Amino acid sequence: MKVRLENLTKEFEEVTAVNKATIEFEEGKLTGLLGPSGCGKSTTLYLIAGLFRATSGSIFFDNVDVTKLMPEKRGIGLVFQNYALYPHMTAEQNIMFPLINQKVPKKEAKERAKKMAQLVHIEELLNRKPGQMSGGQQQRVAIARALVKEPRILLLDEPLSNLDARLRLEMREEIKRIQRETGVTTIFVTHDQEEAMSISDQIVIMKDGFLQQVATPREMYDDPVNQFVAKFLGNPPINLINTKITNGVINVEGLVFDVKSKDDMDVVIGIRPEAFMLDSKSPVQVDVQTYEY
Repeated sequence: MKVRLENLTKEFEEVTAVNKATIEFEEGKLTGLLGPSGCGKSTTLYLIAGLFRATSGSIFFDNVDVTKLMPEKRGIGLVFQNYALYPHMTAEQNIMFPLINQKVPKKEAKERAKKMAQLVHIEELLNRKPGQMSGGQQQRVAIARALVKEPRILLLDEPLSNLDARLRLEMREEIKRIQRETGVTTIFVTHDQEEAMSISDQIVIMKDGFLQQVATPREMYDDPVNQFVAKFLGNPPINLINTKITNGVINVEGLVFDVKSKDDMDVVIGIRPEAFMLDSKSPVQVDVQTYEY
């Protein structure tokens, strides 16, 4: 299922959380919605889910306009940041819950819940309640519950933010594995650029409600569309240097680079930290103040 947003806008009183966003999320791909806090990424996700109503613009699933469709009619699976599991239910009951609501026979619901538990590797935890599970295990239950109704689109809101560093690494690979095995079109919200870069097929980066760039992780890292994207991706961050083009060349501290432009102008060049190499013969001399592994 392909998702397309056309001039999508969401206003909250005097704040425009999403401003005329036009984005296409590819079918069967894992897309990271990336940006700093308050950039509009979660609002975009909730607009796709139908939890928020758009102020203007349109949302299409394939070629069907779902802008005014109720959430339960959209065929989406949604995993919240806090997992939102029912504490009095077992993992199995939590996974079965959407199916019971859909009047699926109990025997079939149990079989489908077991199948989903196997997919997310929690088949031995089906009789436990959320309070008896770790954060990573609860997250797997939440993902299984979202997938058990066979959604056309899976939406994840900051799915790894409540996990410790080691578990985050493990679970992001698990999310990628589950997405590949199911083939469901998946959109996940994150503010962690490493997380988005490591598992996304494509990245959508936002700032202050405005779309900045849509590209593969490699394309976005190597060819950022503006300084914000260049600085947001990469750790340590990119080095931005104010300089000039003069007679078709750029001179940076004695290093001379030919450029295509023949016009003299002020420019900003970006150099990634990993692009520097030690060279005792270089005209650029530096003092090393600190180093770290």
